[in-house]
Amino acid sequence: MQINEDRDGGALYQANGTLWDHGEASPGLVDYLAADPALPPGQALVPGCGSGHDARALANSVREHWRHWQKARRAHDEALNQAREQNEKEELLRFQLEELDALALQEGELEQLEQEQQRLGNAESLIRTCQQSLNALYEGEDGTCNDHLSQVSHWLDEARNQDEGLSTIADTVESARLQVEAAADDLRHYLERLDLDPERLAQVEERLSQSYTLARKHRIRPEELVDHHRQLLAESDALGNVDAHLHALSEQEAAAQQQYMDSARQLSKARRSAAKTLSQQVQKQLTALGMKAAQLDARLSECSPTPGGLEEVEFLFSANPGQPLKPLGKVASGGELSRVSLAIQVICARNLTVPSLVFDEVDVGVGGGVAEIVGRLLRELGQHAQVLCITHQPQVASQGHQHWQVHKIQGDDTTHTRIQGLDETARVEELARMLGGVEITESTRNHAKEMLSKAQAA
Repeated sequence: MQINEDRDGGALYQANGTLWDHGEASPGLVDYLAADPALPPGQALVPGCGSGHDARALANSVREHWRHWQKARRAHDEALNQAREQNEKEELLRFQLEELDALALQEGELEQLEQEQQRLGNAESLIRTCQQSLNALYEGEDGTCNDHLSQVSHWLDEARNQDEGLSTIADTVESARLQVEAAADDLRHYLERLDLDPERLAQVEERLSQSYTLARKHRIRPEELVDHHRQLLAESDALGNVDAHLHALSEQEAAAQQQYMDSARQLSKARRSAAKTLSQQVQKQLTALGMKAAQLDARLSECSPTPGGLEEVEFLFSANPGQPLKPLGKVASGGELSRVSLAIQVICARNLTVPSLVFDEVDVGVGGGVAEIVGRLLRELGQHAQVLCITHQPQVASQGHQHWQVHKIQGDDTTHTRIQGLDETARVEELARMLGGVEITESTRNHAKEMLSKAQAA
């Protein structure tokens, strides 16, 4: 709904003096809405329902905000539980990463260490073998491979002067000699690098032992340690985002709670006003119903947040002077409960729609003028809902829009209940019976007819 700012709806509202939550709209507001061209055709709103439609809408809003808050709270709690589990996992990860970071194994390093361990562990044997091989090939004193090949190459060089067919063979022998010489050079360089180094061997074996031990602890193969280290680093980075997620959920829960509290406080304010008004109006009705000394207090007690708001509603009742107010359901008799219920229903009928109401002998303990008032109230209530009343009072029965007679039919071994609608003549007869008892006189009938006529004309 749009309202032009140059037309002050609030001023119109206040000037009339009839407030929305009094059950009807200010005439000024009604005129304002009808005249405003900004409003689309049709019903813009239901005016004057502060104690009815608007109140129910506010209560529904509180319940909806409660559900939203509880949903946000559950999501936050679940995230907190997951966070606790993740914190435990994060601690484990942190410990595992500390060990892996301390080891700092590089890609391909394990294979290199194993090769180096094998070489260092067999260094003595390798030195001896390589030296023997070098001596046999090139550096020996008792005729080396190189010496023999050199001699053969010399012979063949002299021989191919006599026969060129030996040239190829001579070249092959010379090539073999050169390869032997190259192999000897490689062996010599290898021996220079190869040294007995027990300290380095101990270092290599210690690092390999650490790697194998850590692999067993993580239940993986040693060659998988580097990839496993990367995987744990990625998991640790992912867990670092949990705090941000928790913070966001906490803010959502706080916002939902605040939204609930705001609407609940509005409902509490409306309830306090309505409770005071209801107590006063019920008191007037009870006085009219012959319960002059009775007191009813609609008391609001603060409680923890619920779907229904921030307070519990309790009706306290006292039937006699000097008696303290106590819960209505514990101290009121059946007849008192009926009359209190009648008074409340009549008052609330202005704003609430209840399909059907049943009153069982609501007029117990009253008669005469009070009974007639009870009947009038029931008739008034019948304008808003279907009211069924069981009564033995003619003053109440005459006020009904319809009159049904209930009686039992007994057989030898069975009993049936019969309900019969009464026309005007039968109704007069029944009212006369209720007035006069066993013997019905013409005077009683006239009294009954007059009573019915006056009641139906009201």
